[in-house]
Amino acid sequence: MDDNGIKNIEDWCKIKPYVEEICSFDKNMNDKEIKQVYKDIKEYNPNIKTEKGLWAIFCRRKDEKYKCVQVGSSYNINKELKDILDLMRLEPKKISVNTTFTKKAFSYEIGRDKNSEKYRAMYKEHDNFIFFCINADTFSKERGEYDSVNFSEVKFAFLTKALLWNPAPSTSSRGKKNKEKEIYNKIKNEKITIDW
Repeated sequence: MDDNGIKNIEDWCKIKPYVEEICSFDKNMNDKEIKQVYKDIKEYNPNIKTEKGLWAIFCRRKDEKYKCVQVGSSYNINKELKDILDLMRLEPKKISVNTTFTKKAFSYEIGRDKNSEKYRAMYKEHDNFIFFCINADTFSKERGEYDSVNFSEVKFAFLTKALLWNPAPSTSSRGKKNKEKEIYNKIKNEKITIDW
Protein backbone atom coordinates (compact mmCIF):
# COMPACT_ATOMS: atom_id res chain seq x y z
CA MET A 1 0.00 0.00 0.00
CA ASP A 2 1.27 3.47 -0.80
CA ASP A 3 0.02 7.05 -0.52
CA ASN A 4 -2.29 6.38 -3.45
CA GLY A 5 -4.40 3.92 -1.48
CA ILE A 6 -5.33 0.28 -1.87
CA LYS A 7 -4.33 -0.45 -5.41
CA ASN A 8 -4.66 -4.21 -5.73
CA ILE A 9 -5.65 -7.46 -4.06
CA GLU A 10 -2.23 -7.69 -2.39
CA ASP A 11 -3.00 -4.49 -0.45
CA TRP A 12 -6.42 -5.82 0.63
CA CYS A 13 -4.70 -9.03 1.76
CA LYS A 14 -2.46 -6.99 4.09
CA ILE A 15 -5.47 -5.42 5.82
CA LYS A 16 -7.95 -8.32 5.74
CA PRO A 17 -6.58 -10.37 8.69
CA TYR A 18 -7.00 -7.38 11.00
CA VAL A 19 -10.35 -5.88 10.03
CA GLU A 20 -14.02 -6.76 9.96
CA GLU A 21 -16.46 -4.79 7.85
CA ILE A 22 -19.16 -3.02 9.83
CA CYS A 23 -20.96 -1.57 6.80
CA SER A 24 -20.43 -0.19 3.33
CA PHE A 25 -22.51 2.32 1.43
CA ASP A 26 -22.67 4.74 -1.47
CA LYS A 27 -23.22 8.47 -1.19
CA ASN A 28 -26.42 8.35 -3.27
CA MET A 29 -28.37 6.11 -0.88
CA ASN A 30 -32.13 6.08 -0.85
CA ASP A 31 -34.04 6.23 2.47
CA LYS A 32 -34.28 2.45 2.78
CA GLU A 33 -30.53 2.03 2.25
CA ILE A 34 -29.73 4.80 4.76
CA LYS A 35 -31.86 3.05 7.39
CA GLN A 36 -30.02 -0.21 6.67
CA VAL A 37 -26.62 1.43 7.16
CA TYR A 38 -27.74 2.86 10.51
CA LYS A 39 -29.08 -0.58 11.45
CA ASP A 40 -25.77 -2.26 10.46
CA ILE A 41 -23.86 0.20 12.65
CA LYS A 42 -26.25 -0.20 15.58
CA GLU A 43 -26.21 -4.00 15.44
CA TYR A 44 -22.46 -4.35 14.99
CA ASN A 45 -21.11 -5.96 18.14
CA PRO A 46 -23.32 -3.90 20.48
CA ASN A 47 -21.67 -5.39 23.59
CA ILE A 48 -18.39 -3.51 23.07
CA LYS A 49 -18.88 -0.75 25.59
CA THR A 50 -16.54 -1.83 28.34
CA GLU A 51 -13.38 -2.22 26.26
CA LYS A 52 -12.11 0.40 23.86
CA GLY A 53 -12.56 -0.57 20.21
CA LEU A 54 -10.79 0.59 17.08
CA TRP A 55 -12.35 1.61 13.75
CA ALA A 56 -11.32 2.91 10.32
CA ILE A 57 -13.13 4.60 7.46
CA PHE A 58 -12.11 3.94 3.87
CA CYS A 59 -13.62 5.77 0.93
CA ARG A 60 -13.09 6.39 -2.75
CA ARG A 61 -14.25 8.45 -5.66
CA LYS A 62 -15.91 6.55 -8.46
CA ASP A 63 -13.38 4.45 -10.39
CA GLU A 64 -10.55 5.23 -7.95
CA LYS A 65 -8.84 3.21 -5.24
CA TYR A 66 -10.11 3.06 -1.67
CA LYS A 67 -8.08 5.17 0.75
CA CYS A 68 -8.10 5.21 4.52
CA VAL A 69 -9.36 8.62 5.57
CA GLN A 70 -9.77 8.22 9.31
CA VAL A 71 -8.87 5.88 12.16
CA GLY A 72 -10.26 6.23 15.67
CA SER A 73 -11.03 4.49 18.91
CA SER A 74 -13.98 4.55 21.25
CA TYR A 75 -15.63 2.70 24.10
CA ASN A 76 -18.76 2.74 21.93
CA ILE A 77 -17.84 2.24 18.26
CA ASN A 78 -21.52 2.00 17.31
CA LYS A 79 -22.37 5.44 18.69
CA GLU A 80 -19.22 7.09 17.35
CA LEU A 81 -19.74 5.78 13.81
CA LYS A 82 -23.45 6.66 13.89
CA ASP A 83 -22.50 10.19 14.96
CA ILE A 84 -19.92 10.40 12.15
CA LEU A 85 -22.50 9.27 9.60
CA ASP A 86 -24.87 11.94 10.95
CA LEU A 87 -22.14 14.59 10.53
CA MET A 88 -21.35 13.39 7.01
CA ARG A 89 -24.95 13.96 5.97
CA LEU A 90 -25.70 17.09 8.07
CA GLU A 91 -26.38 20.26 6.14
CA PRO A 92 -25.62 23.44 8.11
CA LYS A 93 -28.63 25.46 9.15
CA LYS A 94 -29.38 28.55 11.16
CA ILE A 95 -31.45 28.20 14.34
CA SER A 96 -33.31 31.16 15.84
CA VAL A 97 -33.85 31.19 19.58
CA ASN A 98 -36.76 32.82 21.34
CA THR A 99 -36.52 33.84 24.98
CA THR A 100 -39.30 34.53 27.40
CA PHE A 101 -39.60 38.19 26.38
CA THR A 102 -37.98 38.33 22.95
CA LYS A 103 -38.76 36.60 19.67
CA LYS A 104 -35.61 35.67 17.74
CA ALA A 105 -33.37 36.96 20.53
CA PHE A 106 -30.35 35.40 18.83
CA SER A 107 -29.45 32.77 16.31
CA TYR A 108 -26.67 30.29 15.77
CA GLU A 109 -25.64 27.87 13.09
CA ILE A 110 -25.38 24.11 13.54
CA GLY A 111 -23.05 22.02 11.42
CA ARG A 112 -20.22 24.54 11.23
CA ASP A 113 -17.91 23.07 13.88
CA LYS A 114 -14.62 21.39 12.93
CA ASN A 115 -15.91 17.78 13.02
CA SER A 116 -19.05 18.62 11.02
CA GLU A 117 -16.99 20.35 8.34
CA LYS A 118 -14.41 17.54 8.25
CA TYR A 119 -16.87 14.68 7.84
CA ARG A 120 -19.20 16.59 5.51
CA ALA A 121 -16.22 17.37 3.22
CA MET A 122 -15.25 13.67 3.28
CA TYR A 123 -18.80 12.75 2.27
CA LYS A 124 -19.00 15.34 -0.51
CA GLU A 125 -15.63 14.42 -2.00
CA HIS A 126 -16.17 10.64 -2.17
CA ASP A 127 -18.72 8.21 -3.56
CA ASN A 128 -18.22 4.90 -1.72
CA PHE A 129 -17.53 4.25 1.96
CA ILE A 130 -16.57 1.30 4.17
CA PHE A 131 -16.52 1.35 7.97
CA PHE A 132 -14.24 -1.28 9.51
CA CYS A 133 -13.55 -2.53 13.01
CA ILE A 134 -9.84 -3.25 13.57
CA ASN A 135 -8.74 -6.09 15.83
CA ALA A 136 -6.22 -4.20 17.95
CA ASP A 137 -4.89 -7.27 19.74
CA THR A 138 -3.80 -9.08 16.57
CA PHE A 139 -2.56 -5.89 14.90
CA SER A 140 -0.28 -4.68 17.68
CA LYS A 141 2.47 -7.32 17.81
CA GLU A 142 5.26 -4.71 18.14
CA ARG A 143 3.55 -2.69 20.88
CA GLY A 144 5.87 -3.46 23.80
CA GLU A 145 4.51 -1.73 26.90
CA TYR A 146 1.89 0.29 25.01
CA ASP A 147 -1.87 -0.24 25.14
CA SER A 148 -2.96 -2.35 22.13
CA VAL A 149 -5.69 0.08 21.00
CA ASN A 150 -3.48 3.19 21.15
CA PHE A 151 -0.63 1.40 19.42
CA SER A 152 -2.84 -0.17 16.75
CA GLU A 153 -4.56 3.13 15.99
CA VAL A 154 -1.24 4.85 15.34
CA LYS A 155 0.18 1.89 13.42
CA PHE A 156 -2.90 1.53 11.18
CA ALA A 157 -3.05 5.28 10.50
CA PHE A 158 0.69 5.36 9.75
CA LEU A 159 0.67 2.36 7.40
CA THR A 160 -2.44 3.49 5.51
CA LYS A 161 -1.53 7.20 5.60
CA ALA A 162 -5.03 8.02 6.87
CA LEU A 163 -5.85 11.38 5.32
CA LEU A 164 -7.62 13.04 8.28
CA TRP A 165 -5.93 11.32 11.22
CA ASN A 166 -3.98 13.12 13.92
CA PRO A 167 -2.70 11.62 17.17
CA ALA A 168 -5.01 12.39 20.08
CA PRO A 169 -3.70 14.60 22.86
CA SER A 170 -2.29 12.85 25.91
CA THR A 171 -5.29 12.19 28.16
CA SER A 172 -6.43 9.58 30.65
CA SER A 173 -9.69 7.68 30.48
CA ARG A 174 -10.85 4.79 32.64
CA GLY A 175 -7.40 4.51 34.16
CA LYS A 176 -5.57 4.27 30.81
CA LYS A 177 -3.34 6.99 29.44
CA ASN A 178 -3.48 7.86 25.75
CA LYS A 179 0.05 7.84 24.33
CA GLU A 180 -0.69 8.20 20.61
CA LYS A 181 1.66 11.17 20.13
CA GLU A 182 4.52 9.36 21.84
CA ILE A 183 3.91 6.21 19.78
CA TYR A 184 3.62 8.20 16.55
CA ASN A 185 6.92 10.00 17.18
CA LYS A 186 8.70 6.71 17.89
CA ILE A 187 7.33 5.12 14.70
CA LYS A 188 8.07 8.22 12.62
CA ASN A 189 11.64 8.41 13.96
CA GLU A 190 12.09 4.64 13.44
CA LYS A 191 12.58 3.87 17.14
CA ILE A 192 9.82 1.32 16.68
CA THR A 193 9.77 -0.70 13.45
CA ILE A 194 6.34 -1.68 12.17
CA ASP A 195 4.94 -3.67 9.26
CA TRP A 196 1.82 -5.54 8.34
